[in-house]
Amino acid sequence: MQPVWAKDGKHLYYLDARQQVNVVDIATEKDSVQIGKWKALFQTSSMPSINGAGYDVTGDGRFLVLNWAFESAAPLTLVENWQGEIKK
Repeated sequence: MQPVWAKDGKHLYYLDARQQVNVVDIATEKDSVQIGKWKALFQTSSMPSINGAGYDVTGDGRFLVLNWAFESAAPLTLVENWQGEIKK
């Protein structure tokens, strides 16, 4: 999820389902693309977003990561058959 290209175009960073940032080397030659072995970099608490990645890579290879932490004392309430309740 959330792929981000390195500024040099030689590495592709992405977030996996465990919220870990990984990298894979990408090489192009004429009409072919070689994909290297992926490597885990670090764990985040970055959340998937439809607005773009929750992180970016700077030109010198450093990272800017938006980590999320949710703390709430409010209980979670599960409402079943809510559509039937609306019709009443």
